[in-house]
Amino acid sequence: MRSRLYLFIFIVPLVSIAQFKVEWIKEVSLPGEKAPVFSSLVLKQGILYYSLRGGDGSGIFIQPIDNNSFTHSLTVSQFISDMQINDNFLLSFGGCNFTHRTLNGDEVSDICLPLPPSQTLSAVSAKLANGKIYAAHWMNTFASYDISGNLKWRKESSQPSKNFALSVGGPNIYVLTEGNLTQYDTVGDLKWNVAISDVYNINADRDGNCFVLTANDETTITKYGSDGKIVWAKKTPGQWSRGSSIYGDSLLVCGNVSPGAMIDNKQPCAFTIMSAATGAIIQQQVITVVEDNSVMENFTNIATDGKNVYVGGSHSSWGIGTCFLLKLSKERNTTGLKDEKAARTSFNIFPNPSGSKFTITCESNQSSTATVTVRNISGQVVYKKEITCNPDKSFTLDLGKQAAGNYNVEIESGNQKTMKKIIVQ
Repeated sequence: MRSRLYLFIFIVPLVSIAQFKVEWIKEVSLPGEKAPVFSSLVLKQGILYYSLRGGDGSGIFIQPIDNNSFTHSLTVSQFISDMQINDNFLLSFGGCNFTHRTLNGDEVSDICLPLPPSQTLSAVSAKLANGKIYAAHWMNTFASYDISGNLKWRKESSQPSKNFALSVGGPNIYVLTEGNLTQYDTVGDLKWNVAISDVYNINADRDGNCFVLTANDETTITKYGSDGKIVWAKKTPGQWSRGSSIYGDSLLVCGNVSPGAMIDNKQPCAFTIMSAATGAIIQQQVITVVEDNSVMENFTNIATDGKNVYVGGSHSSWGIGTCFLLKLSKERNTTGLKDEKAARTSFNIFPNPSGSKFTITCESNQSSTATVTVRNISGQVVYKKEITCNPDKSFTLDLGKQAAGNYNVEIESGNQKTMKKIIVQ
């Protein structure tokens, strides 16, 4: 591959606050692949986990966040589209495969999710949430599996078209097809759908909202609430956004500049940080990495630890390309990133009302335990149990011995106390 000159240029198209600087850049490649794709990026306890995807397999890279040298890398035959961290395991999804790995990336077990009848194409998107795997298969089918890969239920999407993406937030599952965004609950029952097109990315937050990145002359970010109503819709001026991540109360989106904002016939990388609550732009920045107008650059994956931003992407020309990872930094506490819920734990109880059994899920940025106490309308304690908060597990609240009626559920974690009302039918 020919040598390249890296020229870091920062352009502020909208927000005139202190810009991020490139602390380091690392090029990564996949043996035997001429143009790999940067497919996933996860941060956990000071370590970066990221993957590249090619036609014959994928590569997994593991490195500390404070330097640009990975400590471990390996190539695998599986097609990896997403990775997540669960307890002490690195979980990878891709094709039909759901693979448990050690935090060094080594395979512990591999599960091949069964294909729906008459389908020969694999799942295109999968997530682990509420202790279950949710997978969108290529045609119009999506399904839920337990952690061992056993099928729990299978549903047909409401529209006869191909699935492209799936995201899970709180008690909601969002499935993106060719022309619709559809919300289901965790047992696969349809809640609502909206007609939508030209979508690059969807991302659900822990409160069950869904952020949709729609491409036009500039990207429009639309926030849908759990009820299917639009909370806000904002453009990212001068930018096309293709990837996203959520950090507390901030939404990070990344891609490249839109054609109308091209610089000297070049379309460099770009990213935007927005308020997830209001859509207000906190930071917007363009970064030209390579001084070569024949090279197309694109950010595809973005993540943050609240102090620094890490962005993965690719640059290519003439069918040959490489992937890269950037660390962007500022002075401490000046990033504008907000995670006001970082020390809090959010809980969901569903379905409600219910015959007698309810599912409790909890999401926390910190390892914690919680005490669940249920009282009847007279204030008497009828149920009490301690649970461990983990976003990838769910807990069954069984009130089968109680009479039908209203109950108060108190969930206490540290100095935080949450009260919810439920109805036993």
